[in-house]
Amino acid sequence: MAWALPLTHPGALHAIFDQITACALQLDPILPGMTDDETSLRNVCSSLAEAGMTTTAASTLFLRPAITGSLRKNLCDASVRTRLFDAFAGGSRLAIHAKSSSITALPHEARQAPFERLQSVAAEFGITVRICACKNPDISSRSACHIAGRLSTATESPAQARLFK
Repeated sequence: MAWALPLTHPGALHAIFDQITACALQLDPILPGMTDDETSLRNVCSSLAEAGMTTTAASTLFLRPAITGSLRKNLCDASVRTRLFDAFAGGSRLAIHAKSSSITALPHEARQAPFERLQSVAAEFGITVRICACKNPDISSRSACHIAGRLSTATESPAQARLFK
């Protein structure tokens, strides 16, 4: 999970940042009702600041059939699984910045609130937060966060294409 490294190994992040000129981290996915509270976000931001990070991008969990199936199969704690899927009640399909792709997103307010919390907490640590517009085009004013570089225009393989259906 993306949260494990910053929370448990800030020294490892420092070692990585010392070897490169530019680095960005994406906090993705923020899990509704699990990792979106102020304490969790404060712990992450503290670790990021300690490691010298000044910019991050973030997105909340979204669902595609393959993700839903994997969570149903691999998330053993039924109460956690239920709480997670219940968060998507009232969610809708949302077109995203990917070729012929859409996701099931949390309701707008359920995505907006953790982003506002994160931005507030991150500002206390001197960290700028970019909301991933690829998966939140209705929230972010940017066309994309570009945290992982520019979107490729290369044609994906058939195996890759199946991941987005």
